[in-house]
Amino acid sequence: MININTLLSSLVLSLMLALSGLASAAEATNATQMIAEAEVMNKAAGEIGYEWRDTASYIADAKKALADGQEDQAYQLANEAYEQAKLALEQGKLMRENWQQYIPM
Repeated sequence: MININTLLSSLVLSLMLALSGLASAAEATNATQMIAEAEVMNKAAGEIGYEWRDTASYIADAKKALADGQEDQAYQLANEAYEQAKLALEQGKLMRENWQQYIPM
């Protein structure tokens, strides 16, 4: 039997992933926007317990690069953070849907 909370969580996560595709990283026109998008995506990953180890460091490094006037490097670092957080959300969704497969019999 499917738990209603699990079903709702999966639906919300699926909706977030679908909407994130609409506001993709390709639409960010500068490092500041890319950093903001990475932070939002990383926060979403953290809220479901799947924030990856290095993502916050990439965001911090992007902010430092931007403060140092290195816009291209800041954009690249923020884009990497965004992609990692996006993959973390996908991992969380897959694990939520398939956790039973990882229990030894």
